Amino acid sequence: MTDKNGKTVEWAGEMNSPTSMIQVGMNNQSLKRGDQIILTVNPSLTGNPLGVIRKITTMDGKTIVDRFTPQ
Repeated sequence: MTDKNGKTVEWAGEMNSPTSMIQVGMNNQSLKRGDQIILTVNPSLTGNPLGVIRKITTMDGKTIVDRFTPQ
Protein backbone atom coordinates (compact mmCIF):
# COMPACT_ATOMS: atom_id res chain seq x y z
CA MET A 1 0.00 0.00 0.00
CA THR A 2 1.18 3.56 -0.53
CA ASP A 3 0.74 6.48 1.84
CA LYS A 4 -0.41 9.99 0.92
CA ASN A 5 3.14 10.86 -0.20
CA GLY A 6 3.37 7.85 -2.52
CA LYS A 7 5.77 5.96 -0.25
CA THR A 8 5.24 2.20 0.03
CA VAL A 9 4.05 1.12 3.49
CA GLU A 10 4.17 -2.50 4.65
CA TRP A 11 1.20 -3.65 6.70
CA ALA A 12 0.92 -6.55 9.14
CA GLY A 13 -2.32 -8.48 9.17
CA GLU A 14 -3.87 -11.04 11.45
CA MET A 15 -6.29 -13.78 10.52
CA ASN A 16 -8.09 -16.54 12.40
CA SER A 17 -6.45 -19.85 13.28
CA PRO A 18 -5.43 -22.15 10.42
CA THR A 19 -8.25 -24.54 11.35
CA SER A 20 -10.82 -21.74 11.05
CA MET A 21 -9.38 -20.63 7.71
CA ILE A 22 -9.58 -24.19 6.35
CA GLN A 23 -13.23 -24.38 7.43
CA VAL A 24 -14.04 -21.33 5.27
CA GLY A 25 -12.25 -22.79 2.25
CA MET A 26 -8.70 -21.43 2.39
CA ASN A 27 -5.82 -23.87 1.88
CA ASN A 28 -2.10 -23.85 1.09
CA GLN A 29 -2.89 -23.47 -2.63
CA SER A 30 -5.24 -20.48 -2.25
CA LEU A 31 -2.47 -17.89 -2.62
CA LYS A 32 0.95 -18.06 -4.20
CA ARG A 33 3.96 -15.82 -3.68
CA GLY A 34 3.63 -12.79 -5.93
CA ASP A 35 -0.17 -12.96 -6.28
CA GLN A 36 -1.76 -9.54 -6.34
CA ILE A 37 -4.78 -9.44 -4.07
CA ILE A 38 -7.28 -7.03 -2.59
CA LEU A 39 -7.57 -7.07 1.20
CA THR A 40 -10.41 -5.70 3.30
CA VAL A 41 -8.99 -4.96 6.74
CA ASN A 42 -10.23 -3.68 10.08
CA PRO A 43 -7.32 -1.32 10.83
CA SER A 44 -5.71 -0.91 14.22
CA LEU A 45 -7.14 1.86 16.39
CA THR A 46 -3.56 2.96 17.15
CA GLY A 47 -3.03 4.20 13.60
CA ASN A 48 -0.16 1.76 13.05
CA PRO A 49 -0.12 -0.16 9.74
CA LEU A 50 -1.69 -3.35 11.05
CA GLY A 51 -5.13 -4.85 11.28
CA VAL A 52 -7.42 -7.85 11.11
CA ILE A 53 -7.90 -9.24 7.60
CA ARG A 54 -11.61 -9.67 6.89
CA LYS A 55 -11.69 -10.48 3.19
CA ILE A 56 -9.22 -11.62 0.52
CA THR A 57 -10.15 -11.22 -3.14
CA THR A 58 -8.06 -11.92 -6.23
CA MET A 59 -7.62 -9.22 -8.85
CA ASP A 60 -10.09 -11.04 -11.11
CA GLY A 61 -12.78 -10.87 -8.41
CA LYS A 62 -12.59 -14.39 -6.92
CA THR A 63 -13.21 -14.35 -3.16
CA ILE A 64 -10.67 -16.44 -1.25
CA VAL A 65 -11.89 -15.64 2.29
CA ASP A 66 -14.83 -13.56 3.45
CA ARG A 67 -15.06 -13.25 7.23
CA PHE A 68 -17.87 -10.66 6.94
CA THR A 69 -20.30 -13.38 5.90
CA PRO A 70 -21.66 -15.41 8.84
CA GLN A 71 -20.27 -18.94 8.76
